[in-house]
Amino acid sequence: MREIIEKRMGLKVEQSGVPWKRVQLLVEKGLHDAFVTVPTQKRLNYAHSSKNTVYSLEMRAVVKKDSTAHQSLVNDPGIDTFHKLRVCDILGNGFAQNFYGKHKINYLTASTVNACLRMENINRADVLIQPLATVSAAIKSSGFEKVLVTLPKIYAQMDFTLLLSKKSKLGKVFVNKFDATITQMKKDGSYAALVSRLRK
Repeated sequence: MREIIEKRMGLKVEQSGVPWKRVQLLVEKGLHDAFVTVPTQKRLNYAHSSKNTVYSLEMRAVVKKDSTAHQSLVNDPGIDTFHKLRVCDILGNGFAQNFYGKHKINYLTASTVNACLRMENINRADVLIQPLATVSAAIKSSGFEKVLVTLPKIYAQMDFTLLLSKKSKLGKVFVNKFDATITQMKKDGSYAALVSRLRK
């Protein structure tokens, strides 16, 4: 957001981190201007969405290198393989509830991504599916770069847009300018460079 809104559009960005339910409530009430997430119908009732995708979350599997789970998913990365594995995910994660519920896959729960990674490291879990950017950072912070590996198959993709509160003083004009800025960045290659930098 700093790269797009500050450097490209010339507006100052103030970021804050609060629990996810409060984030949505703050934008709905117009106490904060915007957030970046999936534009569900419920959110579109109180926010204007950019037409351009700001960021795409690629949901990928993480396994212990050279484990049985690693070999199983390399040989057959399909959903059916997960029925034979001990899957770990975050307690209360909506994606996990929907994804595993749809495929009738049982899974273990942990409090954080790092907790699931630790479970894989000590062979208490076999696989975790998380956004590539999130899990890459968690693997690095946990010191598991030589132990765990992220597999290439994308199991789901969530496209995030900018959602501006309909109560924001910035108005729809801001969203239009934001879209024009992203479109220009995609044309000149700076958007791809930005995303590549964020994923390292």
